[in-house]
Amino acid sequence: MSELIDYSAIASELVMNSIDANAQNITVTLDLLLNQILVTDDGEGIQNLNAVFIKGGNTNLNGVYKRNKSHLSRLISICDVDILSKTKDGKIQRKTFGDEHYIDNYYESGTTILLTKIFSNNLIRIKEFTDPKNKLSLINRFKRFICTISLRFPHISFIIFSSCQNQILNLPKVESLEKRFIQITGVKPQILPDGKIMSFVDFSLNSFENFLVNDFPCNRLFLGYEEVKINEKCIQVKEGSVIDYIWDRDGLTVMLSNENQKVTKNFDTNEVGDVVIRNLEYVCVWDRKFILATFQNKLYSIDQHAAHERINLSKLMKRCFTERYPKTLKRPMMIHESFGISFNEKSYECLRKWGWRFNCKEVTAVPCVCGVEIDDADGMIKYAIQCSTGNEPEIPDCILDALRTRACKTAIKFGEFIDEIRAKSLIYELSISDRPNHCAHGRTVVAPILDFDRPFSKFDGI
Repeated sequence: MSELIDYSAIASELVMNSIDANAQNITVTLDLLLNQILVTDDGEGIQNLNAVFIKGGNTNLNGVYKRNKSHLSRLISICDVDILSKTKDGKIQRKTFGDEHYIDNYYESGTTILLTKIFSNNLIRIKEFTDPKNKLSLINRFKRFICTISLRFPHISFIIFSSCQNQILNLPKVESLEKRFIQITGVKPQILPDGKIMSFVDFSLNSFENFLVNDFPCNRLFLGYEEVKINEKCIQVKEGSVIDYIWDRDGLTVMLSNENQKVTKNFDTNEVGDVVIRNLEYVCVWDRKFILATFQNKLYSIDQHAAHERINLSKLMKRCFTERYPKTLKRPMMIHESFGISFNEKSYECLRKWGWRFNCKEVTAVPCVCGVEIDDADGMIKYAIQCSTGNEPEIPDCILDALRTRACKTAIKFGEFIDEIRAKSLIYELSISDRPNHCAHGRTVVAPILDFDRPFSKFDGI
């Protein structure tokens, strides 16, 4: 079972719970000022409310997402919970954990869940969502999730409110997937013969949660223990092969069983994929900002800063496993007792591997990776928590963030002159980099800008 890492993850779990209850109307209020989440629906209600908070207990919700085993039970460890539910037979149940923060209003049928004092016992999480820079990010992430999941349920109405009852999303129920897509984006979707939308959408522009795989919203898929690159293959998921939904820092991930899975290679899920980038032919540099190149009667634009940033990051990520050592601090960093961190043997081993040295009260040395000193105490603690729960990332987030910053600062800038030799070198280095069409911060590097009917050359003019 994965960790509920932030507001959007918690709210999304509650929404999937409402969908499983066959709700037709779901309303969510994310109030980061009061530190609470309120979700109301008009579904069938929870038959056995006591079972919600028993590990492995069954709430009799057996719908699409089957959020019926210990998903809601995790809430009582991170917040105060007040659930009021009415079933079809008129039975009303209520269950509260924590202080008395009772629900003020209630639909005639369905379930209302109020969560308060969220992460009040975790100063790291509190610091994250109280940071003004993170508040908007959390709300937008949840909005993207709702936009994506609503494509599968056009017959359900979704409404989201933020603090002070400001409405940030209203998706009334519609008759079809196509109408819901138009409702969100304002344009018609590309529907495949099997009736599914399988094309990737730029979620930063159109508010989608990265992509859909057979209608399931997710950030990436794992087949067994092997990660499948989404820019190379399209994953076909047969019914019944989904094991669980896992939240991580990147979003919602769908876990599949090792059987009943099929990988289709003949569907291009990313128009500007690795094959395109490997075969681009240089045309010219335009406006000291973009490298123009062609492939198969299309003209592509390459962001020179983003391309160099991706190249730099790929090199740094390869070097970081060998070019690292403990950097002793002249003034040790204090570990505040309120964090309540107890490092187990696994987390201690992980921290030492990267270069952290510490005792019970202070950090005495930090990693120096590729010449970058990682003096982020919060990042160290986050990494220790991940390791202690068996969720160790390949590279700690704080180190990856530092490498991203280094890659950006050392990259060619917009407006900086580069000649033909340097431009061609960038195209080649980009083609052999990991994730070549995403800069260090996830933005697009290469984009098609023109189709033409005849071979194109730099002598045609721009």
